[in-house]
Amino acid sequence: GLQWEQALHVFSRLEAYRITPNTVSYNAILSACEKGSQWQLAISMLVRMGQYQVLPNVVSFNAAISACEKCARWKFALGLLASMRRYSILPNVSSFSAAISACEKFQRWDYALALLMWMDSCRVV
Repeated sequence: GLQWEQALHVFSRLEAYRITPNTVSYNAILSACEKGSQWQLAISMLVRMGQYQVLPNVVSFNAAISACEKCARWKFALGLLASMRRYSILPNVSSFSAAISACEKFQRWDYALALLMWMDSCRVV
């Protein structure tokens, strides 16, 4: 349950050792946020990646979208999915599945259906 706190502590120590975090280290903390249902921290880490010119990838976004899904933050999940375009990142099955699941938790079938159609248009299988 509290592994995200340990991961955050280790991550914060990187700077003390003059180690510049990269996409892999950010993805590790994003994954810990997902597992700990820390959706707000996941989003702030994505923002921080941009501030430090670290490019997120599909793994980064999937972890953040899944963190939002676990906490039924469907609007944030959809926002993250849409913002993947800004980085020219194509959503994959995991991206869409987490966003659709977040919509399902709030019974937003209209958005879930739209995501399924978007998924089909992207030829994601």
